[in-house]
Amino acid sequence: MSSSTQDPTNTTENSSSVENEAAAEFTEEATEATEATEETEDSTNDEINETSVESEEESAESESEELPDLEDVIKERNQLRTQIEELQGRLYTISDAYQKKTTEVENTRKRLERMNEINQAQLRGKVVSSMFTPFENLKRSIDACAKGGVDEGLTGGLTMVKDEFWKAFEQLGLEEVPGAGSLFNPNIHEALTTMPVQDPIQNDTVVQVYSTGYRINDTVVRTAQVIVGKYYAPPKEEVTEEEVVSTETDEEVEVSEQPDSTGDDGNESGTV
Repeated sequence: MSSSTQDPTNTTENSSSVENEAAAEFTEEATEATEATEETEDSTNDEINETSVESEEESAESESEELPDLEDVIKERNQLRTQIEELQGRLYTISDAYQKKTTEVENTRKRLERMNEINQAQLRGKVVSSMFTPFENLKRSIDACAKGGVDEGLTGGLTMVKDEFWKAFEQLGLEEVPGAGSLFNPNIHEALTTMPVQDPIQNDTVVQVYSTGYRINDTVVRTAQVIVGKYYAPPKEEVTEEEVVSTETDEEVEVSEQPDSTGDDGNESGTV
């Protein structure tokens, strides 16, 4: 019984020695790991430094190789400038052609619109022209009734019909051309004859309308038949040389016959 029982002091010493040995082994392993790590870091740093140095050398070499010559740079710049000028010229040419084409299209559109207006006016003029003769006959009938003393009721009815005709003509754009007092225009007036006038202002003016003219816009449907005034200045009296000589002689005689007022006054004052 006593032989199997161990001394607690020995047991404690044994365990302490084991722990110390384990700690020593762990410390040695840690030291070795630290040294290995340091060696690895040093080698890594050396490799990094070598790589960076090599990279710097390679970049320097590449930069020295890639730097172009100044003449090449100038030549390339001139080529680019030439290309830019060519492109600008093409742009200006295209822009100018576009402006011309736009102007041409606009002028064509206006010309077509103008031609359409003229065609419409001519068409309306043909329609109105076919009714001119009845309309003029109606106006003459009204004038004849008024002069002949026909019943005013009948004359008034015919006048209303004439007014309705004229309103329809106005809706088609019909209007009378300028008549008496207007300046003669061969485009809208037809001169039947001329009439002498006393006032020079009435020269080449319409003094009388024989037949009224009509137009639709600028299209003349019928010219007005008119009488044009003409002013003729009175002839100037010609003075002959004999009349000029006689006039000068008369003036000299009148001057010689006038009394000398200065001499008379002197004589009177001396007598007194």
